Amino acid sequence: MRHVKLKVLLSAFVWCFICYAGTTDLPWHEMSSIMQVSLLWMLGIRLVGWMAVPPAELQQVGFLSYVGSFLWFAVPVHANKSARRPFGQIVVKALQLSLIVLLKMMLIPILQSWLLRCVSSAGGGQVLAQWDHYREAVIYTSLFFVLAVCGTFSMDVMEALVPLISSDRFRFLGFNDTVFFATSVRDFWSRRYNRLVSTLLHDSVFVPLRRHANWPPIAAAFGAFLVSGILHMHVAHIGFRSGVLSALCFFILQAAASSVSTIPSAPALPAPLAWLFTQLFLMATSPLYLGLFVFASPDYLLKNPPSVPGPIHDLAAGVVPSFCPA
Repeated sequence: MRHVKLKVLLSAFVWCFICYAGTTDLPWHEMSSIMQVSLLWMLGIRLVGWMAVPPAELQQVGFLSYVGSFLWFAVPVHANKSARRPFGQIVVKALQLSLIVLLKMMLIPILQSWLLRCVSSAGGGQVLAQWDHYREAVIYTSLFFVLAVCGTFSMDVMEALVPLISSDRFRFLGFNDTVFFATSVRDFWSRRYNRLVSTLLHDSVFVPLRRHANWPPIAAAFGAFLVSGILHMHVAHIGFRSGVLSALCFFILQAAASSVSTIPSAPALPAPLAWLFTQLFLMATSPLYLGLFVFASPDYLLKNPPSVPGPIHDLAAGVVPSFCPA
């Protein structure tokens, strides 16, 4: 066990140095910089997760499986181990996802232009970052979250195509899963939002802490949230040059709220109330991290224009609301 701990610490130290050296000169307010930081951290978390596996178990892992666990970030495809669906059901699901993709592509330029106009009219994101504008910050950050959810439409395309092409032998891990239907904070983070990172944190942080360090479930879950918080601290530093501590506070609050649902004596709320409180909590805390994207606007929104086909962009531009929600 001491040998394993040494490997974990050494690999974590080396990868932190690589992350620092590989992201020092990245431009801020650029989505490409944020993605590069995130990818480096995801690869590092996977590496450290493997180092936490005892040698006897590691020897049972095939070389292709080991390499594939790193390539999985680029192509999150997995073999379908459940019963294959009839081809008709696959086609219907693909059509449903196609409609969702079209809707998202229509909403992206509308929301982007709407946010740009309203944030600019409010005096810029720095004004919204002030505590006396907290209500406006919650509203515009929530609007940005909807924009971010719509921005994953390319993942929806792959989620539709992979089962269709492979006759359901393989499936593509969708980025989100009906995030607006979450009925608890734990449900939101573990099952619905950013399933790429949540799967990584479960496999490479939560499971090693539970299986090899014998941490209780709540402590292991907190450890996963803490790693995610440190990752997003680095994103905040590189992408925005601010908000480092607020990013960490955001994920600590999410960890605390997520642990509530695991307490046996916690009262079970009716589903509508559970949904309402979950959405209100997520909205109320969103300025701590997602607010960084709004506070950096209009510069951030101008540097990262919508990536949708021109005709769709032109069609959607004509229906941007003329009012501001706050």
